[in-house]
Amino acid sequence: MKKIIKTLLVILCLAHGSVFGQELKKSELTNDWTLFSETNGVKLFVKSEICDVQGAPKPFEYVFIKLENTNSESKTVDLQFGMNFNQLCIGCSLSDIEAKRKIVVPANSILMGDATFQRGELSYLIANHNATVYTFQSVKLIHLNVQ
Repeated sequence: MKKIIKTLLVILCLAHGSVFGQELKKSELTNDWTLFSETNGVKLFVKSEICDVQGAPKPFEYVFIKLENTNSESKTVDLQFGMNFNQLCIGCSLSDIEAKRKIVVPANSILMGDATFQRGELSYLIANHNATVYTFQSVKLIHLNVQ
C-alpha cells in the first residue's frame, strides 16, 4: 500500500510541473546562458560569471539564473539549486531554506540575475577566491516547480 501511495505522489508531482535531479559540471558552465530545464512554459537558464566585489582583493564567482516565461499568464517558480563542492553539497537538502527561491515571473517576460545583483534571488555564490576552502564541482537542480 505504501508503495502505491509513493508512486501516486511521484505522478502527482510530475503532473504539476516538478523537476529535479539535473546537473551541470563546472566544465559545462560558461558565461553564456545555457538552457537547463523547461517546464510549464517556463525556461530556466544558467551561466557562471566572475565578478569583482568592491573591497575584496580577488573576485567572486557566481551562477546566475534566467527565467523566461513564454505563457500569457504569470507563473510562480519554486526552485532550489545545490552547489556541489569537493567536500560537501550546499543547498542539496530539501530542508535547506537558504537555497530555496520563490519567484513570480510575469507573463511573456524574462527575469535574470547578473553582476548588479538587483535580483539577488537569481544568483548563487560558487567561489570566493579570497578564502578558497572548497572547490566547486557542479550545480544540481534539487527542486523546480512551476505553477
